Amino acid sequence: MYKAMLSNDQCRNYIDSLLNFGLIMENNNGAKMVYKVTNKGTTFLDYYEQMMHLLPISLEENADDEEPYGMKLQNMI
Repeated sequence: MYKAMLSNDQCRNYIDSLLNFGLIMENNNGAKMVYKVTNKGTTFLDYYEQMMHLLPISLEENADDEEPYGMKLQNMI
């Protein structure tokens, strides 16, 4: 969380969203919780990478935009 500059609440919200969309799954590994990418999550990441190669401009150029390319992640899933 620290390196990603996310608070505990922000991190929990992102994890909950990824779990709800079925992109990751939770496994209790004894004393700690382990998260793994699901097949659906891997497919999403593959499509996302392909899409990023096709777009004519980079995300860095749109970093100031609230919603790059006018899309929300929720609309893509």
